[in-house]
Amino acid sequence: MPSLHAFGRRWNIASDDFVFPGLTDLFARSAWVFGSVALFILHNPFECDSVSWLPLVLIMLVLNIVSGALSMALALLSAQGSIMNTQRRRHVSTLLYVRLPIFVAEMAWTVLTTLIAFDVFSNASHLCRISTGIRIAVVLELFLVLSTLFGFVIVFNPIDGRRMDRSMVDERLYWRRRLFLCKMGQDALVREAIDDIATLVAFYFVETDFVLSDIIAGLLLLVHSPTKCIPQSLGDVQNVSKQRPEWMEIPHCLELANRYLGFSVAVYGWPFYVLTNCACCSWCLLCRRLCTLSKGIVSEEIVVVADNCCACHQSAFMLRLDSHCRLCFLSFRNRLFEVPFAVLVDNKTRAIVVTIRGSASFMDLITDLSLSDELLECSVDVDSDPILCNDKELDGRGEVRVHKGMLRGARYVYETLMSNHVLEDLVLECPGYSLVVCGHSLGGGIASLLALLLKPKYADVRCFAFGPPGPVISENGIADTEHNTLSIVLGDDVIPRMTTHSIHKLKQEIEREIVSTDRAKYEVLIKGFFKLFIAYPFELHGRTAATDSDAVSTSNLCRTESNVTALPPPPSAEQWKNGAGIRHLRPPGHLLHLTCTDNKSVELCWIKHTALYEIQLNASMIRDHWIFNIEKALKKAVDTFAKVEDEQQNEDTQRIFIA
Repeated sequence: MPSLHAFGRRWNIASDDFVFPGLTDLFARSAWVFGSVALFILHNPFECDSVSWLPLVLIMLVLNIVSGALSMALALLSAQGSIMNTQRRRHVSTLLYVRLPIFVAEMAWTVLTTLIAFDVFSNASHLCRISTGIRIAVVLELFLVLSTLFGFVIVFNPIDGRRMDRSMVDERLYWRRRLFLCKMGQDALVREAIDDIATLVAFYFVETDFVLSDIIAGLLLLVHSPTKCIPQSLGDVQNVSKQRPEWMEIPHCLELANRYLGFSVAVYGWPFYVLTNCACCSWCLLCRRLCTLSKGIVSEEIVVVADNCCACHQSAFMLRLDSHCRLCFLSFRNRLFEVPFAVLVDNKTRAIVVTIRGSASFMDLITDLSLSDELLECSVDVDSDPILCNDKELDGRGEVRVHKGMLRGARYVYETLMSNHVLEDLVLECPGYSLVVCGHSLGGGIASLLALLLKPKYADVRCFAFGPPGPVISENGIADTEHNTLSIVLGDDVIPRMTTHSIHKLKQEIEREIVSTDRAKYEVLIKGFFKLFIAYPFELHGRTAATDSDAVSTSNLCRTESNVTALPPPPSAEQWKNGAGIRHLRPPGHLLHLTCTDNKSVELCWIKHTALYEIQLNASMIRDHWIFNIEKALKKAVDTFAKVEDEQQNEDTQRIFIA
């Protein structure tokens, strides 16, 4: 940072990003030179009648030597100074100006040599017995040239960007062009959603001049920062004394959650079944089920929508169900804001279960990234909508804003259920059964909003959200979801913590680390990645940063009760005017946090929403969101409580026997 300014424009690369490309180019050209020299020495082409091959090889040899020398000089110059000290690298652009005509000459001569070597102009017999060697050499040279051209396309900035302070309009246009390929072949609704995503990304980069390597270096500096304190246990930091519904009491809610999480896994379909059952017997069962369904041997009571021709998803889903379950409705239609879901009857827990799939496709990703918040009353008019007009809890506490993509997904599921009379028929068929909606990741967020839509008609609806996204509903709507939604978060799962404000805070911390370090970027990248896997005392921040870290108050850096509730400053008025302002949304319902300890046990604690305001950068931030790790943690917690209950029963029995 800042990005490189050369040839009258800014590029998507910084002046200190030429260390690794320069060394790689130097190594490749050195190998080419030594290989070519060895080839000619072994075959002694000077014994041939003609030496017309000599200019071809000699010029290519000289061009590679000069290009390799310039690459080495570029790498050495690019390694000078810290990330922010661009003055010591001011001559990088000059070297690029020198390198450009040499590269053009190299490209032209490579094309000419390729045509001659492959008999395009005339017979290549004059190349004598080294014709094969020359062809190999020119092909390798052509590969080097094409690789350089590919790198040029990658770092090319489609917008001139001569001004550092680009407006929000310019930044939005820039990201719309970057995402243009994602819009090809899509309908108007998808293109509009991608444009909204471009606006969101522009909001984070409008006041910065980051390149990708700057972000990676900043993340590594932040992970290994000497000012980074290990966060306290969430159970120690938070003191949650809210009244919770009876069905959320531990361990009863854990048993229910473990049961419904299995349905959330099943709705992911056959790819997850194959991934988690890598055994011949399991695959044979799936094939047998496929053969059964292909012959039409299936209950007519099951309504299946948009499965593939072999009914793979339905087969995998049914294989995950036990004898207590009966599948009733299954939809795998996956378009924008239309997510796959299933409806089944679970006789074991006496519940009608609606399970919604999480993110597993490009359309789901667009739904996830549609982070614009919508006024709930705008999308669902409380006064005129027959569903919510009788819900008095939505009035009197201010407007309720929700995630745009998840709200539309919840409306799709709701309208599908209502139009097919799925819930009405099952409620009449199974009197006394409770209504449960559940889902993982995106499915958990949609399930929580679906429960809010179903609540006026089904007051006792319950929702289990596993690893739900962070931006689901605003603070004014949290109280509504706490009556019927239980969100389960494992460890340092990044998805429940990834809100617009937490990302903005992370951006500010990255900027602080980049400014404070006196190390070169290549050094930060090498040592930073090395320290991720091996505990070696590399120093990344230098003496200045280490001295400053001693003077910084721990209360401003460690996550405590006082600063956990502090949010980054809201967007400016200009950003709101340009449509980039986004309000702070939170995960839904009551939050139950699971932590896997070193002794292979699971700690449970109820946490506040403020505990998820900060993204934890560590190796488990992605792993803890994986649905199978959540499933393992829940099973371990259920087994632990069952073991404790058995021990207590044995102790009570012994006491009675002794008495």
